[in-house]
Amino acid sequence: YIDFDFDTTSSNESQVFHLKNHSELETIFNSIKRKWLSKKSAYYIDCLSSIYKIYALIIQNELTPYVPTTKEQALNIAIKEIADNFSNPDLSISEIADISQMSEGHFRRLFKSVYGISPIQYIKTMRIDYAKTLLTLHDYTIDEIAILSGFSNIYYFYKCFKAETEMTPTEYKNTVINPS
Repeated sequence: YIDFDFDTTSSNESQVFHLKNHSELETIFNSIKRKWLSKKSAYYIDCLSSIYKIYALIIQNELTPYVPTTKEQALNIAIKEIADNFSNPDLSISEIADISQMSEGHFRRLFKSVYGISPIQYIKTMRIDYAKTLLTLHDYTIDEIAILSGFSNIYYFYKCFKAETEMTPTEYKNTVINPS
């Protein structure tokens, strides 16, 4: 729950938003928590900046364009395909577009307009979320987790993980398992 009382342009009525890209918000919230607990220079302003970013994402989410039912159904097929196969490193956007009966370019544009991120970023986010689960619940090596999550290149896994969480997989595992 967040009460954004700094927005004087909105009605005073409470609203509940159902967000499409909750993993991005989770990452921002985790970043706020780390910044707040660290109490480093300008941490308060840095946290406030992140809160405004969350607010912007909420507003953007509410301005998502209308999608006709047939396209929504096609995207639902795509989302199911991604959910079932995200850990397959050979999963391709052209394959998903074919299953959704769209051209690849049209599929990419429609996906981004509805979900606010590209299909590639969506798949990466799912893979990173799965890797986070594996890191905290299982005793796999980082290399095994990268492969199980759908990354065929270990270095690319590290790069994506760090970009998403601002931590290496090892740092994440240590933070979640042994928080200080």
